Amino acid sequence: MPIEIAKWRIFEKLQPEERLKEIKVKKNVELGYTTPYNIIIVHNKKWIELRDSFNRSKEWQNFRLDFLKKHPKCEECSKKASVVHHKTPFTLDLTVVYEGFLFGLQFESRFQSLCMDCHFGEHEKMIDYEKNIQ
Repeated sequence: MPIEIAKWRIFEKLQPEERLKEIKVKKNVELGYTTPYNIIIVHNKKWIELRDSFNRSKEWQNFRLDFLKKHPKCEECSKKASVVHHKTPFTLDLTVVYEGFLFGLQFESRFQSLCMDCHFGEHEKMIDYEKNIQ
């Protein structure tokens, strides 16, 4: 098993309080908007490594392939989909911290099928949004 994947598995075994110590967060009060747990994850090296290691895991890859089989068309433009996009970015979906990465895979409504062009467009919007809040 590659080391990168092991990082998210270790994170998955921690209690929520321990997970919060592992990553940097900001309270929503400071930011002027709300998320389910009233904090957001701040992008930093540790968080990016955890997120990326999960995205390379067999669990995510299997979920991704199954999702694309069920939803083969881009939800934005109806072209052939090639990407499974998290509708709520990990930085705002604190269930990852409180429940773990695998927990979110139970809820298909959190994801959407997109073509590569539409996926890039979604990420441009998210990057602009995150720049404004951090």
